This record gives sequence, structure tokens and C-alpha cells, in this order.
Amino acid sequence: YTVASYQNQEIDNLIRSFNFALNDDVNMKLSVLGLNDPFHGTFVKVQLLLKEVVTLPPNQLVLFIDAYDTLIFPSIKDLPMMYRNGDMTNQVFKEIVFGAERSITPYPDPGIGGLYEPKSKDDTPFYFLNSGIILGTAGAFVDMAMSVVSYPSVLGSDQRGYTRYYLTHRDKVGLDVEGVAFLNLHAVSETSYIDINSAALKNDVHRNMELRTGKLVRPSVIHGNGGERGGKEYYRNINSVAILGMKDAGNSTSILGENRWISVTAPPFTYAALVQEGRMGLNETLEIFYNHIKRNPSDVQSLLYLSVELSKLGKEKEAQFFWSQAQEQLHSS
Repeated sequence: YTVASYQNQEIDNLIRSFNFALNDDVNMKLSVLGLNDPFHGTFVKVQLLLKEVVTLPPNQLVLFIDAYDTLIFPSIKDLPMMYRNGDMTNQVFKEIVFGAERSITPYPDPGIGGLYEPKSKDDTPFYFLNSGIILGTAGAFVDMAMSVVSYPSVLGSDQRGYTRYYLTHRDKVGLDVEGVAFLNLHAVSETSYIDINSAALKNDVHRNMELRTGKLVRPSVIHGNGGERGGKEYYRNINSVAILGMKDAGNSTSILGENRWISVTAPPFTYAALVQEGRMGLNETLEIFYNHIKRNPSDVQSLLYLSVELSKLGKEKEAQFFWSQAQEQLHSS
């Protein structure tokens, strides 16, 4: 299920990715709820989903995803088995599994991070609940949604309500903390990339997992959460490189179905979000942008970012240089 109040290219792309991934598998279908209805905040998603799942057999498996910034990969066919085996939750079965993300801020509640268990240095970076991807049985969804709609202080936020439920029902609810099936793109490392043909994610976390298990990690759903210069930018970049049978902007060759590696690297702005959380020093992040500009000297967004942050540090001459470079690129384009 997904919820969309209006039809646009993003929802069309989601449907196309679903159809390609399932290849006419009649055992799964995608239902769009709320089309052409008013949208009064994200809590509408909880209410609309509840109306649907109460009509389903309690043991029927249900996947809910956001509409306008998600894509589905062929590994979705493995989800029922992964769910039963607890593969997304460290081999411990959970009735409900959410996707996890790196960042608790700025939405919806920066302070709620303190209610999570303290992180150790060995913890995966995907740690906080994100409500954009949810898997569970219809019966478990009903129990959760009934509780969430009864909360008096969620203030129109589905993620706020679901987070409260998770924190008080950890015996029933788990998070895909290693992103093995559900991958939220915001704040992933700039060294991350997704192979379009195999849908395999490559980054430090998953490379280490491959060394341990010998298996590639192929997420079933990717979600461009975060701001416009965060996960959503990465989602748009992935979406534009032929994942849905479009054309590769680099060589105008369709790559759909071809047996070759095409990668889409995370934009540096996803990583820059960590500075806002205090989880990475400004100088360390500036170094990432310096290196990125060496490889991509025409990246206007990175040039502007460097200019602004250098100005904050009082490095006006250097800030002006990168500002001028950005203006030149804008005028030339």
C-alpha cells in the first residue's frame, strides 16, 4: 500500500518499478490510497491504512511505503522469507519491521533520540525509525494503528506516533538496522553507491557484511527521505539513471536488463546532514566537499555549500572564490 493525494511522475515511477520488480507476479499488488482526496498531514497515512488492513485476513503480509520518493527492486520477492526468518532484525522475528535511518533530526522530534538505547561504536549507522517503509501482518498493523490513532499528542505526524509505539513495543516491532531490505538514503556516506542492474548497495557497512556473510545486500525498497539536498537528491539521481528503463544521461544507452555495472553515488549533501547533528566536525565535512569538487568541479551545489560554510568560519577570501566559481557555472549553463 501507499498513500498519494495526487498523481505525478514520482508515483508513476513507483508503479513502474513495482511492475518491473514483480514481473506480473499475481501474488503481490500495489494499491494507492487517498488519490484525489485532501491531504491534511502525514497522519492521514495511518488512518487510511487502518481502514484497509482491518478488512484483510490477520496473517496476510502487508508492505506500506511512501509514495513520492520510493522505488522498488526485484529483491522484493524475497521479503516474505526474510520477514519469517528475521533477516532484517538480526534473526529475531518481529511482527512489524520499519526501515531505519541515520538521522533523528530535524524531523519530527530531535529530543526523542535520547529515548533510544545508547549507541555503541559498533552499531550500524541505520538506527532510528523511519515511517516511510513498514512491513508486517495485517493483524499486527491493526494493533499498531489502533494504538497510534489513540495517542493524544502526535500532532499530525505518523512518524511521531509510530516511534512512540516502537519505543513501547520493542518485543513486537523491529528496525532494519543494517538496511538489508529497506534503505533510507538520507545521510548515507558519499562513498555509497547503488548498482542499478543488481540493485546492490555498496558502502562501508554493507561491504563489511559481505565479508562476513559472502552475500550481496540488495535492498527491496529505497526511500529518499530527508531534505531536498539529502536523501531526496540521491533518490532523484538513482531515478534518472535508467532504473525504470530510462536512458543513461552519460551515454544515452538503455541499461535496463543489461549485464554490466552502472553505479549511482550518493551526493555529498546527504553526508553534510551529519554536521547539523553534531556527529561530524565542520572541517571534516569541508574536506569531503573539497575532494568532491576536485572530482566534480562543475557541481554548483557543492561550490555554493563550501562558500557559505567558509564564510561562517570567517574565510571570506576563500568563500568568495568558490562563490565566483558557482556563479560562473550557473551562467555557463
